[in-house]
Amino acid sequence: MKTTKQMTEMTDTLARILDKIKKIDGVDHAEASYSVSEAREVGVRMGQIEKMETSESLGVSMQAWVGNQTATTSLSSLSPDDIDAAIESMHAAIKLAEQDPERRPLEADMLAKIRHNDRLDLYDPRVPTAGEMLDRARDAESAALNVAKITNSEGGSASWHKSTSVSLDTDGVIFTNRGTVHSMNAVVIAEENGAMERDYDYGVAIYGSDLPDAAMIGRKAGEKAAAALNPQQGLSGRYPVLFAPDMAAGLLGHFASAVQGGVLRYKRTFMNLDEIGTALFAPGITIIDNPHLKRGLGSKMYNGLSMATQNRILVEDGVLRGVFMGLKDSRHFGVAPTGGASNMTIEPGMKLADMFADIKDGLYVTGLMGQGINLINGDYSRAAQGFWIRDGQIAFAVSNVPIAGNLREMFKHMVAADDLDRFKRKVSAPTLRVDGMTIA
Repeated sequence: MKTTKQMTEMTDTLARILDKIKKIDGVDHAEASYSVSEAREVGVRMGQIEKMETSESLGVSMQAWVGNQTATTSLSSLSPDDIDAAIESMHAAIKLAEQDPERRPLEADMLAKIRHNDRLDLYDPRVPTAGEMLDRARDAESAALNVAKITNSEGGSASWHKSTSVSLDTDGVIFTNRGTVHSMNAVVIAEENGAMERDYDYGVAIYGSDLPDAAMIGRKAGEKAAAALNPQQGLSGRYPVLFAPDMAAGLLGHFASAVQGGVLRYKRTFMNLDEIGTALFAPGITIIDNPHLKRGLGSKMYNGLSMATQNRILVEDGVLRGVFMGLKDSRHFGVAPTGGASNMTIEPGMKLADMFADIKDGLYVTGLMGQGINLINGDYSRAAQGFWIRDGQIAFAVSNVPIAGNLREMFKHMVAADDLDRFKRKVSAPTLRVDGMTIA
């Protein structure tokens, strides 16, 4: 582990805070974390600078236990008076807290042995200059504006973010992390015969050198907006629906939400814990969580519970193999805790061209509106935009198309394509086909 001077100073600050907490009568364990971040964002519109912002922030959080009572507090100041006031407030809250043995700290023998993320290559030491970031934003916007039928822009932007965090407990256990994220995007408007359509594209990476070419991002944004012009009316009925990767990631997110320990415990999901080992998805669907992906946006050697992370197969060839369990809920169910998702993916399947080939009529979804998801019964209802598929080919644009189904049935009729990008999102999926959805 490369301990920087900054991390050493942060650790010393936490040690002083914990020394104060330990003086509270009855406290038998306490934890504190300290995070600092820096960010820079630039934006242009029609080639002119619209935004150049920098920011810095810090946060300190604390948790202490007196037997089975616990409370937390947080603050964004290192003022001794503010720290003392926060500790006093936390102490008062502990006295009022209910007895809850399920919230006791993680057992010491379950703590991660590797307590930093250095081996995952999550920190880009090179800080981009404002000029470099402006070039990215301008290149993306310029390329988009050069696409036919693009008449206006909502701008191109680029950002950089760096974070450093340290956690320490009263047993002297230290966790550290440093990370960076670079991103850029372009948002443009296409126009033809008085009709307008808006679309965007973006790139994100841990290292600036891994970002996609800015001009390519811009061209994609422009081409997507132009292709959406002059939408027509598709058919109504039950048809295959294909979700483009950005939209497919949302379906995977709904699965992740449905298999969290808390919603399973309080029956706020259409799922049940006893479904582990049964077929939830169609054969061929495999979902993994890979926290050790180098330069992955969700990568980590330890999770929010301070446990070592592990590669997990959540769904194997359609069969549910695992769920996500926090510490409190794992103790309730009597199972091992897992923490949350890291880099979760639906693994690639058939060739994308073959997925389209046998569709006589269907819908290819590139955008979704509304929040019509009922996690308790699985009902799914959204307004979609995208393209109508006819005889295996994109035929024409469609907009504001109501689509409906039920997540349980959608999972059982799901097929994955081969266009997965593991590095663009924390929750990633290739194009997904779901047969038999209702299109109004």
